[in-house]
Amino acid sequence: MDSRLPSVLRFWLSLPGWLLLAAQGLGIGTLALLGGGWLLQDEWRQRENAAERQQRLLQQIAMVQRQLDEAPEALMPPTPIGPTTAGDLANVLQQAGSALLRWQRQEKPLRQTLSLRIDYAGLLALLEALPADLRLEQLSVETPPQGMTARLVLQDAAEEQADE
Repeated sequence: MDSRLPSVLRFWLSLPGWLLLAAQGLGIGTLALLGGGWLLQDEWRQRENAAERQQRLLQQIAMVQRQLDEAPEALMPPTPIGPTTAGDLANVLQQAGSALLRWQRQEKPLRQTLSLRIDYAGLLALLEALPADLRLEQLSVETPPQGMTARLVLQDAAEEQADE
């Protein structure tokens, strides 16, 4: 039973206790980091994919923005508008200095959804001059960097009274 300890084991046993503790901590910490990285790799991959998708969308937005900037836009400065008659919505929009971005008409109930690029003074003029046969059901205003946009939902007041 006179076997000598291997040299590697003798080396570790000859080290001071604090150094052994530090080596154990380093080994356990490395294993914990590797295990944590393995558990988080799906999250990292999703984050990278989201960043790439965001970059692509930003490039597409920039391309469309350049196309919109190159397109001529015939905006007239807003002017005070007098009272209007029924069915004169297009004239009101033009006089308010708005650029129609989107228009959608719904039959039941008779309703129109308008998306406009307009400035604040033009929006006030438009709201004051809305035809009497249209009722403003909803108004939302956004102010992105390229200018103010307004979304109006107008309902035909005559049909609403007929329903009651």
